[in-house]
Amino acid sequence: MRFGSFLQGGRRFAGLVEGDEVRPLRDAAELGRDTPSELLADPPLTDERLPVADLKLLPVIPHPGKIICVGLNYEAHAKEGGHDRPDYPALFTKFQETLIADGDPITGRPAREPCGRGVSWGPEGRRGAVTVSFDNLGEVTDIQRGNWPERQPLGRHFSVTRALPRILELLEELDLRATFFVEGLNTELYPDTLREIAAAGHEVAYHGWCHEPWSELDPAQELELLRRGVEAMGELDLRPHGFRPPGGELASTSLGAVRELGFSYCSPAGDGVEVRDGIAILPFDWQLLDAYHYLPRFGPMRERDHGSPDELPPSRLAETLRAAIGRDGHQSLVFHPFLTEPEARFEIMQGVLEAVKRADVWCAPYREVSEWVRSR
Repeated sequence: MRFGSFLQGGRRFAGLVEGDEVRPLRDAAELGRDTPSELLADPPLTDERLPVADLKLLPVIPHPGKIICVGLNYEAHAKEGGHDRPDYPALFTKFQETLIADGDPITGRPAREPCGRGVSWGPEGRRGAVTVSFDNLGEVTDIQRGNWPERQPLGRHFSVTRALPRILELLEELDLRATFFVEGLNTELYPDTLREIAAAGHEVAYHGWCHEPWSELDPAQELELLRRGVEAMGELDLRPHGFRPPGGELASTSLGAVRELGFSYCSPAGDGVEVRDGIAILPFDWQLLDAYHYLPRFGPMRERDHGSPDELPPSRLAETLRAAIGRDGHQSLVFHPFLTEPEARFEIMQGVLEAVKRADVWCAPYREVSEWVRSR
């Protein structure tokens, strides 16, 4: 049996291909990692029979969790790199957005913005650039994951009432400006707090409405959540220019959606600053994230990178971030207000920010860095 994902007008569906016709699967908008094997073994077909020629083909699995490729370099390419032709296949990965459907044009990506030695950053021509960022605010993530106690009042989370004032005070003392990626629901829970962040000279950017697992959204959901955030933040005179996807991964349609809604940059997990279709891509490295070091759910990543899933001490975070500050190119430092307690963690963050202040780097919010990158 051959299956595919299709688009007919505004309707998306998965279907069984039979010759020149497609028979839609009942209640299946697309195929993906959550599609049960039983559904494919005994597909619930509708009575419709649609000509393939009348449908737009989508990637068979439009929103995969990961893309792992297996292949052999062709001989000419191996020679070009000065390598022998391999006798065994190589494993490599691809981004979701590299997926296209049969018949779609193959478009090349623009060259990446140079970030190595010899490149000057910012208006003063520094050797590198650093952006200090803070993700999440309040109880929104707990609400999204179903961990917030039903009867506990909203709008009093310690990350806003205790942690954030200390962070803002520290940034003011060091004369550093940061980017705060906040969820749209905070426009309802903490509107005055968001205005205070902006009034202190920091950028307020978008981090989903309720910290949704972004790469799992379908295109309609994604567009609606982006639009909802833009409108709600705009009502506070905080129209966002940047977006960081919760979970770090963009969906295959994300760049088109953020461009449609007027964003100028996005900051997913990855490496290599670039401009793609007018959108500046300013990625972050998971190991430059405080949560990577502290939270249990990052255990599989730590085991992959360090051979153990155990939590890493704050001192390890300090070493990693200080090393990053010393590199050329653009570095994204990612903190979370709720992870600045206990006091040892706050002190580590303070020491890192003091190191940023002393370093020969341009420290600026993402919006300013994106404008600089896009102008080059």
